[in-house]
Amino acid sequence: MRYRLLAEFEELNHLTLFQFKTNAPARYSVKPVLASLAPNAVLEVYGKCTTTCTSQKSPVGTQQLKNLSNSPNLVRSDSEVMPEDKFLIQSLPLTAAETLEKLTSTTWRLLDRRRITENFINCTMMRGFRTHTLSSSSTRSPTPSKFAHPSPPSTPTKLTNDTWTHGASEV
Repeated sequence: MRYRLLAEFEELNHLTLFQFKTNAPARYSVKPVLASLAPNAVLEVYGKCTTTCTSQKSPVGTQQLKNLSNSPNLVRSDSEVMPEDKFLIQSLPLTAAETLEKLTSTTWRLLDRRRITENFINCTMMRGFRTHTLSSSSTRSPTPSKFAHPSPPSTPTKLTNDTWTHGASEV
């Protein structure tokens, strides 16, 4: 059985730089730590947490799941997602000038923190084919310890409750 988390940024007209973080770094390997997401792209995270970025807006089928072994991973874990695990995606829409630069973790730290949107994802284990919405988002800086107590939603990157779902399906 595999668990799936699907995240889609709506109305994303710019290349967006993002970081994917967790409160359980010993359980999850996050690579690359810093990456970009193309306009209208979808970020998909799979149970045993294999993640890829894709431009498709449709649910991923069985064949695509089998092809994930050939895809670049974002998050990987050899254990199941635990209910206390939390994930944070920090995103920042890039300006035209910034898209031309080579952005690194050093340049990420120099960017205006007020432009960063933080999307918190809390994990809930579910069995069966139902999906469940699970997230909150905020624009805050600096990042809170262990990603606790997110504040009310705001947006440089629009996020709606329908765009972050976590469910289980057998593959």
